[in-house]
Amino acid sequence: MPAELPRTVKVLHQVWVVAGQPCGKYLAAVMGTTLANMEAHIGSEAFGRARSRYSPLVHQQLLAMSAATIDRLLAPFKLSMYPDGKSTTRARRNQYTEALPIMFRIPDIDWQPGLVAIDTVAHCGNSAKGQYAVTPFSGASEAARMPAPVRSQGKQVTCDFLWRFLMEMGVGWKNETMSAGRDYESYAAKMRQHVRAGTDMEVDVRFVDMMTKRRSRVLDIGCGIGNAVNGLRARGHEAYGIDPTPQVLEVAGEFYDPSWFRRMTAGDIVPGTLALNGLPQAYDAVLMSGNVPAFLSANELRKIFGQVAGLLDDGGVFVVGTTTAIQGGPVDLDNAAARSSLTLAHRFSDWHLSPFYTESPWSVSVFSATGSREFAEVPGGMFALRG
Repeated sequence: MPAELPRTVKVLHQVWVVAGQPCGKYLAAVMGTTLANMEAHIGSEAFGRARSRYSPLVHQQLLAMSAATIDRLLAPFKLSMYPDGKSTTRARRNQYTEALPIMFRIPDIDWQPGLVAIDTVAHCGNSAKGQYAVTPFSGASEAARMPAPVRSQGKQVTCDFLWRFLMEMGVGWKNETMSAGRDYESYAAKMRQHVRAGTDMEVDVRFVDMMTKRRSRVLDIGCGIGNAVNGLRARGHEAYGIDPTPQVLEVAGEFYDPSWFRRMTAGDIVPGTLALNGLPQAYDAVLMSGNVPAFLSANELRKIFGQVAGLLDDGGVFVVGTTTAIQGGPVDLDNAAARSSLTLAHRFSDWHLSPFYTESPWSVSVFSATGSREFAEVPGGMFALRG
């Protein structure tokens, strides 16, 4: 194996993303043109984190690669970006959906008037995370039976079948839906009011600003209405925010620069997806506050820790703020960190550096990447006296 091959593979990942993620056959055909275009735009981070690995030798190795070699070397990277899909029949339980009986098959239906929820299989790509819609239907006491089950062995029920089924059963469509997630419209309205009232919502901003060097690059996962991104930008940092909820991102766009934000999930923070969304692929700090871990499964949390570890520069920090005694609390965070290269550096009970105890209702955890951070500021607040 040539000495430069590991560097070449990293550059190959970036070339593949820039070229539009083609197969090896097509990438080999356009390799020379793609490299020339990337070199022409090297100042705009066309090579991303792979820029330091690019050299004349790497250039020669890329041009000499066969289609089969390209596909073989890209296979692990493709798998990390597009893992196997998942299917599930129910979203995370909550007080609203638990109040409605699920109609698994016809004999289970309560024939008295009331509400019943149609539960269909949700095919959610490579993540079961997300907002599920549960539509309540009002049942009639006089209804005809149908032999076919509503849900059978993981087969997805089509809307057409459901509509005909409901019509034949005399079930009326209730003109409202219930979401298994948060009422995002109300949340967005509340946060919009906080911004207009001048409420201090930058305590996490001051925390991150204290821990990072000037002009750091920061990614806020679950940025909400963008107040942390705005606060970090005001302090000279290059901050970006991602959030999967359009309602809160709409508020962020009202008050701040929309170019700072992207509609993405926490699981989207892989170099290829970030590049496709026009975001940097290396950061000095990653922030995840506001109970985001509470809405992630253990597997999703472990995956995100691994992804964050790959994004952080040497000595970079991953700052997580969440409720202690629920899913995604310190125990779950530490278990996820143990599967990654990140290590717990600090833990506090609030954003003001108060000591953390097991009974503390809130936790602020700081996980550090390998390596050491470089602070170029002089004197950096330190005036050491000579002995």
